Amino acid sequence: MGGSTHREILLVPHLFRASNIDSAARATELLQDAGIAVRLLEQEQMDVIETNPVLCGLSRAASNGDAAAGCELVLVLGGDGTFLRAAVSLARRTFRSWE
Repeated sequence: MGGSTHREILLVPHLFRASNIDSAARATELLQDAGIAVRLLEQEQMDVIETNPVLCGLSRAASNGDAAAGCELVLVLGGDGTFLRAAVSLARRTFRSWE
């Protein structure tokens, strides 16, 4: 098998629930241990991330249509509102249709 493949996911945690921050940190550790890079979607109130030793060092993606470019997965940790905010942020991306 030739060359290594860069694998990356976009992480979108609900920032106002401590349990989601803890889950995001644990998921990040597991993904990084598996050789998968983790990118964090920029949101309001990112200061809660700065106090987490696992999440504070992640690369950030601006909340625009290109935030998930190059990612194989978007992992949303939260409820319906978090999922919908992520979907709206990422929906600006133009996807190529299969013909």
